[in-house]
Amino acid sequence: MRPGVLRSPWKDGRDGGRLLWRQVFAALPLHGRPVVMLPAPSTLLVAGSGDAAGLGHLADEVLQMLQRTGRHFFLRAMCVSED
Repeated sequence: MRPGVLRSPWKDGRDGGRLLWRQVFAALPLHGRPVVMLPAPSTLLVAGSGDAAGLGHLADEVLQMLQRTGRHFFLRAMCVSED
């Protein structure tokens, strides 16, 4: 994985549901709020909103996955916050 991007460790197809569980993001070493993308049901990628390089790497990683597989699940980046 590229610098500034974290990938979920689970491989069970339920990463989308974990977006609603704030504890998943609480202990992550991020700069800023978590920005998440879910390009596949078992692939939750996270970067920090204050990490410009990490956000660029996040976009690159998703693009490479899309080019490799030709499939996607949900390609909208979302910022996780308390409100």
